[in-house]
Amino acid sequence: MSEVKRYHVTEAGLVEGQSLGRINVVLGADHDRVTAERDALQLLLNQRDEQVESLEQQREAELRNGQDMQQRLTAADELVCERTASLLECGTRRKALERRVDVLEGLLREVVAPDPYGEFLGWQLDAKIDAALKTAEGGGEVVRIEYSSLDPAQRLAVCRGEQPVAMTIPDECPHLIVFNDTDRENMLFAGLGARSAALKTWEKISMSWNAHLFVRVDGNCRDDRYPSAVITPASTS
Repeated sequence: MSEVKRYHVTEAGLVEGQSLGRINVVLGADHDRVTAERDALQLLLNQRDEQVESLEQQREAELRNGQDMQQRLTAADELVCERTASLLECGTRRKALERRVDVLEGLLREVVAPDPYGEFLGWQLDAKIDAALKTAEGGGEVVRIEYSSLDPAQRLAVCRGEQPVAMTIPDECPHLIVFNDTDRENMLFAGLGARSAALKTWEKISMSWNAHLFVRVDGNCRDDRYPSAVITPASTS
């Protein structure tokens, strides 16, 4: 702030400087100038205070963002750990499934041939298919037929596979497509999405290949002859 000169009043007029017992005054122009400078400085100070407050708010916001980011990183780390554990579990299941496939290869495509005594051994193949699907179930939900209000004759037709029926089939229920052509690899579907994948594959190949779609129902192997009739699983309630 610039200097303001003071004057005192004498009989001869204004004399620069202060004097005891005299009236001391300042020039109006000097007073106005100093007042304007003071107001400008006060305004600048207020602006600086606002800037400081804004910076403090930004700092607090950045701090909150940092805490939020840390929480996200922690959650991401936990998710990575969960996914890693799931991946390891999937690897274990895959190895177990590969071992099952090794057992199934060549076994489920056996050609029904007569034994030395002329008897056919087709029932053995059915038992092996049933055992393979039972192993792939892994203790999952039991698949059952809903007979509802079917009369005995209709139930017999269902049991013989001559009539379609609604079946409560979980999507993870294992399915097996067995080709009559021994040059074709049988296709085993197990785990999550097994039925959906099996039905989609069946829709693609059923018009071109002579094959059977097997699923375990009521604890036994069943040739699902009408898969298109049960694409939507029946209610389990």
